Amino acid sequence: MTTNPIKPTTDLEQFYAQYLKDPMLQERLKAATTPDNLCELAVELGKEQGYCFTKEEAMATLESGRVGEPCDPSDVEPPIRIATK
Repeated sequence: MTTNPIKPTTDLEQFYAQYLKDPMLQERLKAATTPDNLCELAVELGKEQGYCFTKEEAMATLESGRVGEPCDPSDVEPPIRIATK
C-alpha cells in the first residue's frame, strides 16, 4: 500500500513547496533582511508566480511555523545533491 504525500492546499503552502524546489527563488528570498521584509518579498514573489496570499498570512506562518519548516530562508538548507559519474 502506498501513501500519498500531503499536498499543499493554500497558495502560501504551494508557494513554500515551490520555494523548497527552486534555488533561484531561494536566492531571491535571501535578500530579505528582517522577518517583515521576508514576508513582503514572499508576497511579491508569490504574486509573480500566480499565488495570492497576504503579508499577514506569511507573517503568521513564519511566527507559528505551521508549514512544517522554517519560513526564513537562512533556516532552510537546500537538498543535498550527489554527483554521479
